[in-house]
Amino acid sequence: MKTNMNNIVNRTIVAILLLTLISIDGLATDRDTTSNKIIQIIGLDLKPSYLFPTHEFFKGSNNAQKEMNSTLSGHLKYGFKFAPDSYLGNVYPYAIQGVGVGYNTFFNSSELGNPLSVYVFQTSRIANITKELSFDYEWNFGASCGWKK
Repeated sequence: MKTNMNNIVNRTIVAILLLTLISIDGLATDRDTTSNKIIQIIGLDLKPSYLFPTHEFFKGSNNAQKEMNSTLSGHLKYGFKFAPDSYLGNVYPYAIQGVGVGYNTFFNSSELGNPLSVYVFQTSRIANITKELSFDYEWNFGASCGWKK
């Protein structure tokens, strides 16, 4: 079981390194993004969240005998969007799509683990609220590992 988990962690680290190398290559090239009609984006997100205690386990019926009501996740994303002067950039000016890797903690790794996820995503704007504030959406589709039974 421990060897299987080590294999998963090693494969995930290799995937992260490959994504980093791809991202660095995209940033280091001298190519004009207008001629390629693609703009490359790297993102780093840190997301604290509230965990609704919908089950007795989260209400305190766990080994730690503590209520679990928070979670934290970190995400590294590589995405792209079309340049504004291209046809697709003009039609979809706010759409960004790409791949991401996320690490999650529920602050109870002995019982739940610290899941690692790999996913594809797309995000775009729904409405502008003010000049510098907007209402956006994002969807993710992928897989995760590192959960404890």
